Amino acid sequence: MATTGSALPPEHLQLLGQIVEKYYNQFDNDRSGITFYTPESTLTFESATFVGRDAILEKLKNLPFTRLQHVVETLDAQLNAATNTYMVLVTGRLLVDEEQNRMTFTQFFLIAPNPHTSEPNFAARNEEEIYIHSDIFKLIFP
Repeated sequence: MATTGSALPPEHLQLLGQIVEKYYNQFDNDRSGITFYTPESTLTFESATFVGRDAILEKLKNLPFTRLQHVVETLDAQLNAATNTYMVLVTGRLLVDEEQNRMTFTQFFLIAPNPHTSEPNFAARNEEEIYIHSDIFKLIFP
């Protein structure tokens, strides 16, 4: 995976990469076990919007495929210092069920401090102290 955003401290990029890796691992292996959504989260999946952890996980659990493999090709990130959040843009390829041709996707995450924790320093956080506030997923067709 190529990462950019060199203006970010290395520990921030490392944490964001770990979050994205864990997210796709959970998505590919057990969508019902994705831990990064909260009641405050919003997902727009192929132009349909779902608000709150329960609605998001219900949508993801009911996607019409059984096997999935995300391959991240790029990860770009920027800090929004005013809100202490990170905008993360991921591009990659997706292999679904028995298909041989990978589909291209892009996904945007707004990663925020969990509102139920008080640690103000993003780099000091672990994966349990952040959440996906906003998530936009789109397949790219040629």
